[in-house]
Amino acid sequence: MPQASCAEMIRCALRDQYDAVLTEPLPKSWVDLINNLDQRERQTRRLDREHAIETSPEIECGPGAFFDFIPKL
Repeated sequence: MPQASCAEMIRCALRDQYDAVLTEPLPKSWVDLINNLDQRERQTRRLDREHAIETSPEIECGPGAFFDFIPKL
């Protein structure tokens, strides 16, 4: 059986180490941080949508209403 090269042994050792790291659960503080940031982002998006609805102009459906939104030069 041929002896594995040094690079091959390092590759196998690193693969085993990284596989172990990938299967470990995240620390609770990280999970809490991720959840907190996700909650803040959702709240910010919700507030932005509400603000956009509150500040959007009323659209009239009468003749020429479309042209009221075009800036006059």
